[in-house]
Amino acid sequence: MWQHRLSTIFSAFVSNHSQYLQIRYIKNSGEELVRVERIRDNQIKIATRAELQNKSTAKYVTETVKLPTGKVYFSNVNLNKEHGKIQQPHTPVLRIATPVHNASGVVKALVVINLSTNNLFSDAFPTDDGILRYIVDQAGNYIKHKDINKAFALEQGHDYNFYNIETEWAKQTRNNNQLMQLNQQETEIFGFNKIFFAPYDQSRYWLLAMHIPEAKVLSEIKSSLNDMIYLDLLIGAFSLLLILWFVSKRILYPI
Repeated sequence: MWQHRLSTIFSAFVSNHSQYLQIRYIKNSGEELVRVERIRDNQIKIATRAELQNKSTAKYVTETVKLPTGKVYFSNVNLNKEHGKIQQPHTPVLRIATPVHNASGVVKALVVINLSTNNLFSDAFPTDDGILRYIVDQAGNYIKHKDINKAFALEQGHDYNFYNIETEWAKQTRNNNQLMQLNQQETEIFGFNKIFFAPYDQSRYWLLAMHIPEAKVLSEIKSSLNDMIYLDLLIGAFSLLLILWFVSKRILYPI
């Protein structure tokens, strides 16, 4: 049966990519047909038919079915939900999806990959070294922060937003894609770099920000910026992989 073959392919991808939490093949109506996911103890699980869900109202479904062949949808980073509830413990994810068309060009299904942003961002967040690092999205929502109340605050009912908390630095981000500037009052360097993670939409980005104590400036700036560049390249690689793999005819099965 084609679902079994596709589950085997998905299982191999999840097993070989530590950032992959889940891969799904979803009907254009939103019904999950195949779901493979990474669970506790790094085990790979293939969902049974009874465990499959309907995701017809999810934005990544409604937006992806509108895309032409070869295009990829990128979600905002948010907390994963199962059966309408935030998953515990919190699991931040980036969803990347692409449509699957039949020979007539009609969207019959879509493939969705859930990436763990905890893993994706890990190289930009080494062990505590005196540098405050965080990531916000284009709306100012913290999607990575050591303060658990700030990370995904909106989804948890809190009111923490970069543009309201760090108003002076926020002004600098509006017209600059990258900046390193001395904050003489705090004897630190504030720096940021924008990562445009959605290739087709330059209004969407992640802002990787750092507050570096003066004493660590010389030793840390170079390595921190290298980590940011690595993350940018990694996102590009994921996009290319998804396009090249799923646009091929290997998984165009009748529904």
